[in-house]
Amino acid sequence: MANVMAAKDKEKVRRFAKGEETRLKIIKTALRVFGLYSLSGATSRMIAKEADVNLGVINYYFGNKQNLNEAVAEYASDFFEKNMRSVMEKAHCLKDDKVTDRDVLLNMLLEILMTFAKCNISEAEGPFVCSYFMREQIEPTTAYDILYERTMKAQNDMIAYLVGTILGEDPKSNRIILKGTAILGQILTFTIAQEMVTRRTGWQEYGSAEMALVEDVIRENTEAILLR
Repeated sequence: MANVMAAKDKEKVRRFAKGEETRLKIIKTALRVFGLYSLSGATSRMIAKEADVNLGVINYYFGNKQNLNEAVAEYASDFFEKNMRSVMEKAHCLKDDKVTDRDVLLNMLLEILMTFAKCNISEAEGPFVCSYFMREQIEPTTAYDILYERTMKAQNDMIAYLVGTILGEDPKSNRIILKGTAILGQILTFTIAQEMVTRRTGWQEYGSAEMALVEDVIRENTEAILLR
């Protein structure tokens, strides 16, 4: 009897693992498809074909396309939280300690910017996640609230805090919020405009040497804005 129960438990675990694997496969596929075509332009049938699953499987796990899109938003948020966690924790420590040294704060800001750039460029799923975020910026859906509350707000709040403290201005003022947004925006040039950058420079990819030059340019631009 014990052996029979153990066998049944193992089968349940196996089926659960298989189900989670299928669910994740659909989410990863939808991430790419929604990034290319948007929620309104993509169809569940299109995603099912790309994921090589039956259409009914998508309905079984997610119910409808909107629920799937929200699951993709959670997955994309997990991606950024995982990649940004360490640097954001470091930044919060500086904030909690009320550090005011401009060089220390500037270096922290640059570390956040470069970590953000690297996870968009160097991580395998980075370009797909970035494309998905951009689609949600252009055509916001219910998933945008998830992306904003879980990743964008905290990151942008911290950037505004660092910029405001460096300049001796209110981090919550619209001027500093916009300045922080503009500083972060330069990173997007090297992510969503990657094709233009590689064509203009003749690069084949963003390797270590290329990323080092990108970092130099971002540092120079940011210093020019904040230390003039």
